[in-house]
Amino acid sequence: MALWSNAEGGDLMIRGQAHALPEGILAMAARSLRVAILDDDPSVRTAISRLLKASGMIGDTFATSIDLFNAMEKARPDCILVDLYMPTLDGLEVMNYLREIGIGAPVIIMTAHDDPALRDSCIKAGATAYLRKPLEAAELLDTITRSAKPPADIN
Repeated sequence: MALWSNAEGGDLMIRGQAHALPEGILAMAARSLRVAILDDDPSVRTAISRLLKASGMIGDTFATSIDLFNAMEKARPDCILVDLYMPTLDGLEVMNYLREIGIGAPVIIMTAHDDPALRDSCIKAGATAYLRKPLEAAELLDTITRSAKPPADIN
């Protein structure tokens, strides 16, 4: 059985239970939001990517910050999910470097460590949101929906 799938009426099926999607998610998904996912844990990358796909979004996954930075030359995401604790650069360093190279996409920090002082530091540094793992599907989708820039219209 799939972890996530689409249900009738716009609901999202998570482990066999229907969950209402956040307000506006279907309209945002219809525009195929591209979300970059940077996490050193392959199971987290896969789960988030599947959730985004089930919601009509595109999830590009990256195991290292270098992979993410190299991908920015080809495709710019509408939103970036970044694990705070990574082996090389931490999430704040990744976010700062993205800003230095002109990537203005909203950055959502994810971590298994809920530290209020660190959360405040991340938000003050420019993170759009700070989410604690394990991630709740509806909260993640709502945060992406509220944070993401819609793709530019191509005329």
